[in-house]
Amino acid sequence: MPLTIATILKGVEQLDYEIATESRLVRAGLKDKQETDAIMQRHEWLASPSAVKLARAQVNRARDPDERDRLERLYFTCAGFYACRKQAKLDDELQGGLAQHQVKLGERQISYYNLSPRLQNEADFEKREQIGAAIDGVHRKFNPLKLSLLQRELRILRRDLGYKSHIGYYQAQKQFDYEKFIATLDDSAHRTALLFRDHVARWVGDKIGRPFRAPDGKPALQRWHVSYLLKLGDFDARFPKKEMLPRLLGSLKRMGIDLKAKKSIKLDIEDRDKKNPRACVFPARIPREVHLILKPVGGLTDYETFMHEAGHALHFGFSDPKLPYEYRHLSRSHALTEIYAFLLQNITLDALWLEEVMRLNRKLAARIRYYRVLVDLCMYRRYIAKLKAEFAFFRQQEQRGEAALSDGRIYARTLTEHTGFIYQPVNYLFDMDGGFYSADYLRAWVGEAQFSERLQQNYGPRWWADKKAGRFLVDLWRSACTREAEPVLAELGCQPLDTSALERRFVELESLRA
Repeated sequence: MPLTIATILKGVEQLDYEIATESRLVRAGLKDKQETDAIMQRHEWLASPSAVKLARAQVNRARDPDERDRLERLYFTCAGFYACRKQAKLDDELQGGLAQHQVKLGERQISYYNLSPRLQNEADFEKREQIGAAIDGVHRKFNPLKLSLLQRELRILRRDLGYKSHIGYYQAQKQFDYEKFIATLDDSAHRTALLFRDHVARWVGDKIGRPFRAPDGKPALQRWHVSYLLKLGDFDARFPKKEMLPRLLGSLKRMGIDLKAKKSIKLDIEDRDKKNPRACVFPARIPREVHLILKPVGGLTDYETFMHEAGHALHFGFSDPKLPYEYRHLSRSHALTEIYAFLLQNITLDALWLEEVMRLNRKLAARIRYYRVLVDLCMYRRYIAKLKAEFAFFRQQEQRGEAALSDGRIYARTLTEHTGFIYQPVNYLFDMDGGFYSADYLRAWVGEAQFSERLQQNYGPRWWADKKAGRFLVDLWRSACTREAEPVLAELGCQPLDTSALERRFVELESLRA
């Protein structure tokens, strides 16, 4: 078969589907052993230096902006497949090891993937300490594999693809200036610091019964307790598992969006022992086959997580099938789809929605909104810290070489400083999402707050019950990932990367104080 852009694109479509399917089956606990290496071997012609070089050459020759954009997306996809091929065997070993790993807690053997849900729901302080220590132990055991994967990735970027740094590669792929964004976020973190400390200290004292700070002013609690705190388990009885789908599907129908009738979106919400607790969507073939996977843990968390993943699924499921493959599948970043995910997720923190759809009284609805906004503030500051730590980590690697890759101290110090909880260096590799995904999340947090304000201005405070708002969203979803988040927001009249709308939401904590 001659190697052309057309054959590469066709191969990418097939390989992308096979990898998505394999990853989904393992993630969902439907397959014990990940076998990505075997898939990559079947497509070795595509995951090759020749395919990468051809795509790069075509990018350099392209003069039409649309053609160049599509070719660049294809090039970075080929580069990613090449890196995947080089790492597949080791990654299979890691994923298989984690899926099979059991930890002894008391007299019971617990699957690694069941530790996080247990931590979220464990009311006993000492037992949370034990579960947290067990999670750290698993990370310590598998860190050598994670480190080997990272080392291989950096060597591939430098030696095979010709990029001087990890930062340079992802800035080119996503066409985004991380350093400038971090400066903006630093200012935002400074403005929200006192608000955060005041409300979180009170929350920790009330919920955990321990001081947030030690007498010397330093953090007093390990980060293990954050999961329990953010779970908002006190409200779980108000969000029964059996009513989740009827309530949420019914809520979407108020906007004229019938998720249940959208047969291309397949829901998997079964609770399997080996199912990864981290919810996700696998857009196997956009828009014809989209899988939404959720492992229920009970309560409000399930409701907001389902709505978050529904935002992704609907974005992909309503994408125009006539768009080129590159504009349906090969996004430069994930910021735009995360905006849609947060937009639907945050309907569940709307006090009017809580009163009307969940049938809660006004006082309780306001109380839940208070804590949900506080959770968002905690997560926002955590992800600012993650991005700063990851950026500093890779800057240090540029200066010190591979020796710096074993150093988790930047991570521990930065996360501890911004969240007020103690983070340990041992977790730095497991808390690092690939490709600066932390920045995509932050762009989405900032963008969603702006988007939400526009929807309220155009469709009223109950925009989530307005069919015109639903049609507006569907029209946006049809364009798939043709554009990045910031141009879409600019068309709505928003100033890209302006954190003021999000900060206005956080300031509500003062008037909502529970």
